Amino acid sequence: SCIHPWIHYPCSIVLGDFKGMHMIGSIHCHRRGSSLIEVLVISGVVIAIAAIVLAVYIGLGTNKRHLATLDQLDLIHQKLEMFQTDMGRWPRQVEGLDVLWNAGAITPVSDQGRWNGPYIDQQHLIDIWGNSWVYNSPDTRNSEYMLLSLGHDHTHGTPDDLGIPMSQVIDAD
Repeated sequence: SCIHPWIHYPCSIVLGDFKGMHMIGSIHCHRRGSSLIEVLVISGVVIAIAAIVLAVYIGLGTNKRHLATLDQLDLIHQKLEMFQTDMGRWPRQVEGLDVLWNAGAITPVSDQGRWNGPYIDQQHLIDIWGNSWVYNSPDTRNSEYMLLSLGHDHTHGTPDDLGIPMSQVIDAD
């Protein structure tokens, strides 16, 4: 075995007949493995590509969920307006969003006669991330209700929260 001057791999010189083939004076190099630097460079490239693909995949998934949450928010908003038209008021805080699918949640019971629901399926009262929608009824300070999705981090008051009206979403704690 020898080291070829230009190729730094162990090599052997064949001077004789090699299985019927005359290869006098040829050089055969036998690479036995990769160097540590080659392994590190290839690993780095693979990790970089994987990180880029993962970032794009996560970004697309989050964006799709964000858009789906906005669609669901719009649907619930429409159903709340239907409830408000029929009942002459927004759902009270103690009633919550359950009044959109369950007349039994309406208080006082005497108001149940005006209910023309169900306005929405119960399954729509969970956002795309598995959170219950946060509903705050209008009070003397605010004439608008607040409807909020806690987003993918399941935490109130973070940038991924989506809701209406946004002024209350940002200020509410």
